[in-house]
Amino acid sequence: MFNFINQLRCLLLITLLSVITACGSDSDPYYVTEVQLTATQTTFADGESQLVEGIAIYSTGEELTASSGNSIWTSQDDKIATVDYTGLVTGVSPGTTIIYASYSGSNGSDDQPVTGSISITITEASLVGIKIYSVDNTVPNGLNVQYTAVGIYSNGTEDNLANNSEMHWDSEFTDIAEIDSITGLADTQKKGETTISVTFQGLSSSTELTVTDESLVSIAISPVEGQTSVVDGYKLSFTAEATYTDDSKVIVTNDVTWHSTNSVKLNPSVPNGTFEGIEPSIEDVTATLDLKTSNAIAVTVTDALLVSVVIKPQEVTYPMGLNKNLIATGLFSDGTERDIAKEESVNWESLNEDVAKIDNNGLLTPVDNGTAEIRVTTEDDSIFDTEFFVITEAELTATIVITPKDLLLAPGESRLFIATGLYTDGEMHILNGKKGISWSLSDDDNSNYDDGVSIGNSGIIKNDFENTRAITKQLEVNVLVDGFYNSDITYTNVAAVKVLSAGGLSFVSPFSVTDAALLGMSSSTYQRLPEDGVSGPEGVDFIILTQISATTECANLVYNRHDDYRLPTSSELMSLWTRYDNSDDEDYQLYTEQKWSVGEYFWTSESSDVEGSFKVFDLRKGLEGEVSVNENERYFSCVRDTVLP
Repeated sequence: MFNFINQLRCLLLITLLSVITACGSDSDPYYVTEVQLTATQTTFADGESQLVEGIAIYSTGEELTASSGNSIWTSQDDKIATVDYTGLVTGVSPGTTIIYASYSGSNGSDDQPVTGSISITITEASLVGIKIYSVDNTVPNGLNVQYTAVGIYSNGTEDNLANNSEMHWDSEFTDIAEIDSITGLADTQKKGETTISVTFQGLSSSTELTVTDESLVSIAISPVEGQTSVVDGYKLSFTAEATYTDDSKVIVTNDVTWHSTNSVKLNPSVPNGTFEGIEPSIEDVTATLDLKTSNAIAVTVTDALLVSVVIKPQEVTYPMGLNKNLIATGLFSDGTERDIAKEESVNWESLNEDVAKIDNNGLLTPVDNGTAEIRVTTEDDSIFDTEFFVITEAELTATIVITPKDLLLAPGESRLFIATGLYTDGEMHILNGKKGISWSLSDDDNSNYDDGVSIGNSGIIKNDFENTRAITKQLEVNVLVDGFYNSDITYTNVAAVKVLSAGGLSFVSPFSVTDAALLGMSSSTYQRLPEDGVSGPEGVDFIILTQISATTECANLVYNRHDDYRLPTSSELMSLWTRYDNSDDEDYQLYTEQKWSVGEYFWTSESSDVEGSFKVFDLRKGLEGEVSVNENERYFSCVRDTVLP
């Protein structure tokens, strides 16, 4: 079901890297002969990520850094590790897999892709953080607070950490609350605030405890499950709730002292709030705290006999990873029924522990696919019941994550979204290719948006627009699998930043403020130029920079999977204007036909004859000018050679 990686080779519609033909003759070809993949770490934990980088070795012996965005990346086993289009590998489960990156060799003898590989080993999820849990963080003085440390693991799972010698609890102000350094049980001393902290394996966490001076008003007890009758030899439980002068209510089951009018016949037991029937009688149960006594509840102890027991629920199928508390319903001779699953006189047994295990409280834990026979018996084995449970493959839960999270999709560009689902066994699996998967795009007005953009059920999204969109459009990406939608919102930004070709070069249009933010442009400050509807989309703000900042942004720009941009020369901008306009009228065709904003001069990389000045170019009229390098801000277009598509 999850063998999706072989399909990725066909699904990833990513532009392959071509290499520049050498300046020499045809007898001196220049192409990639080998790709070497490296990673800082090749062994890391489940849930962690590591970037794999490539070195392209050319036919001339030259070695260059290979752009990770210009490759087809695949994993031999996506159940162990996944890899995205940038070469970012993420551990999914323990094991070893091979990561591949394929590049296209230009001018080679067969022009076939050159593939590099690297072995990646994923270990068990590592503990990366801890947090503290307690029922209450504000309690009246005199009450205890039990704290629990919860471990956060590299794969996103959480689990309670058992108290041991490695764990240490501490209270900042012990005069307000003391805490047992091992068990995490805090004993309040007086009104105030203190910080409760825990350290474990070099990690730490803290929380605030507030102790009030509110006075206890009353205590109310109630039976669990509403039962006020118990058969001798069996138990029933109560909870206690305290009300204080500020009307706050606190569960104090573990803080009160429990009583029965005759402990010989109805005996207080463990855990707190539990009573065991000893002899037939009717006894009152009460609880006391700080000289306050609760309401009394009459409990009837009977001598009824157990007649039969039935295991419930009787569903026969459970998926891997989904534990289930089974109920053992006992029928007694007086006609009453009650759950006896956790009674000491009841025994649970799995006759197929390789398929499912069960503990003394009736907790069923799937182990492997198959059928398990589960039996419950009384002490003398005279009364029992047996059920057969079928353990199946893990099932998808409601947790579905889409990556990448906030994508900027260039015009004409295709990318692959990957949907990963959490299953009942705690494993994350890629859902692309799963039968019935459905992808869609939406905005505030349309639940199935398809204007100039498309997404198929393979998860491939394409920005189809050519000349119709003047500003970047943000859309929500949705996926539906087995009745579940993605649990987190994922956006794609369908870019209006258009690339035009002229004179063997690719020119990127000016950037709106939105585009600049999505691209992570690093300039600390920039000015905004609102377009007027004549030379650009009315009311949309575009960024304008100094020549120095524009040069930096082009050098750092990564767009449409390319990172070899620069500022153009004046003659290069002239070639762009000549191809797409070439007239000095007021109909600015670079905007009206190509959706380029041209309401300001564009910086060039050329200095002028005047010291400290650079040439600028007007794409409205095809005119050249010059301004001081530090004077004002202008539009800029980044350019690259088109021989590297």
